Amino acid sequence: RMAAAAAASSGAASEPKAREALLGEQHLSARAALGGTEERTQATRLEVSGEIPGWLRGTYLRNGPGAYRTASGQEMTHMFDGYGAVLRVRFEDGEAHATQRFVDTKAYRAAREGRMRFREFNTEPEHATSLGKAAEVAQTVLGAMGVGEGLTDNASVNIVPFGEGTALAMTETTTGAYLIDTETLETKGQLHYAGDAIPGSLTTAHPCVERDGALLNFVTEVGLGTSLYRMRPGANPARRERVASLSLAEPLSPSWMHDFSATERHALLCEFPIRFDMTKMLLGNGDAPTPFLWRGNDAGTRLHLVDLADGSTRVHEMPPGFAFHFAGAHEDATHMHVYAALCEDAQIVEALALDRCRAAPGEGMHRPIPIATLTRISVPLKGGAGAKATVTPVSPPAGEEGGGFVEFPCVNEKWRAGGANACRYVYGIHAMDGSNLGNALVKIDTETRTGKVWRRRDFVPGEPTFVPRPGADAEDDGVLLACTHGPDGNASFVVLDAATMEEVARADAPFTMGYGFHGGFSFAA
Repeated sequence: RMAAAAAASSGAASEPKAREALLGEQHLSARAALGGTEERTQATRLEVSGEIPGWLRGTYLRNGPGAYRTASGQEMTHMFDGYGAVLRVRFEDGEAHATQRFVDTKAYRAAREGRMRFREFNTEPEHATSLGKAAEVAQTVLGAMGVGEGLTDNASVNIVPFGEGTALAMTETTTGAYLIDTETLETKGQLHYAGDAIPGSLTTAHPCVERDGALLNFVTEVGLGTSLYRMRPGANPARRERVASLSLAEPLSPSWMHDFSATERHALLCEFPIRFDMTKMLLGNGDAPTPFLWRGNDAGTRLHLVDLADGSTRVHEMPPGFAFHFAGAHEDATHMHVYAALCEDAQIVEALALDRCRAAPGEGMHRPIPIATLTRISVPLKGGAGAKATVTPVSPPAGEEGGGFVEFPCVNEKWRAGGANACRYVYGIHAMDGSNLGNALVKIDTETRTGKVWRRRDFVPGEPTFVPRPGADAEDDGVLLACTHGPDGNASFVVLDAATMEEVARADAPFTMGYGFHGGFSFAA
């Protein structure tokens, strides 16, 4: 018995060493990507190796945290806390040029001047006195009610087209929407809304962009529920048209819905059993790692299927779980289908704390990132409310190439054609060898449940973007773009053949571009 215990202890002790050998200096890359970026207002020519396809002519825009520290030295605690910075990479004639610039929000200006003005995702401002804390709580309460500016306007999550020469940088509050000049990255101003009587201060930074350029999105008001709306880009103030109203399971503790999906006929909002704990949102987390409640032990997931033609809504059910992101929504004669990077619970939110993401193998905070399985959610289009949705894993089984953690799913949107066609291939980031972050890119064949993986040792990649080759007649005919970081702290933009997942070109930058979150590519006119 003692020998068995000693052997088990020896095995446990050797596990971090084995992981360290497999992961190498990846933690240095993570610390660089999740450290801070600097503004580059003048375009920097990137050093290209390999050959960028001649047809790749256009602009990649991406938003994400660029600073995790205020001028006074307050450090943030979570990946989602940092102040937004937009990256622009221009591809033309086989060359790549990059600029980046912070979004000029009230939150960022205050941090640059030395203080944290608003609570961010998981970090609250430091106060010298109890009166300062009381004032912050009062401001937040009023902001949650739509009065004043109590919620952050830190537009740090996504950026989407919003009219000619303009993009919209967004976060998960209605105040956190800013217009960005797509050439200079200059912040044009905060987006306001015309008097449309649509209540709500909590939203998503993942609007569905419809074929005519309109944005489909939703907003939640604590205590009242959720409104799905459509907004035409270009005007400021913007006018929103209500599409549907949704009743939530717990209106006073609404579900955190980070993303949603839509076809041309239907929208699907997944009300996972993760709830905002409004006490923690107002007063601070205390000893809790995040400001959320997990109801998955007692409640399942409610699926709100909205008919976009008349706004009628049916609620379906599936087992408890949590997903940040969806991709590839499409319909057939009987179901709406969507791919989700689905977790069993919400532990992944805690796993994205900065001390865990930056930890080296062997350090106490280093743990493998929780598994997120690429899953097809199929919701019946016919029949009454309450029918169960079908949940089908489509990523490779554990232990096979591409099996395990997958996130930031994306598809060939041109092929999807607004949901008229099913996408066989889904791309994303992938974690290998017990990594605490995604450290590879993966192509998943959802029909055969097989994967193809690209990995550059010691490097950390961010969200991939699929760009179809003009005139292509195959779903995977195109390239995959992704920003990666290495141990030296510098960024490297990779271009992969989306069919083979082989690297065809790399554009190295002499600076850090930040881990980043979301964005997209637009072809040159």
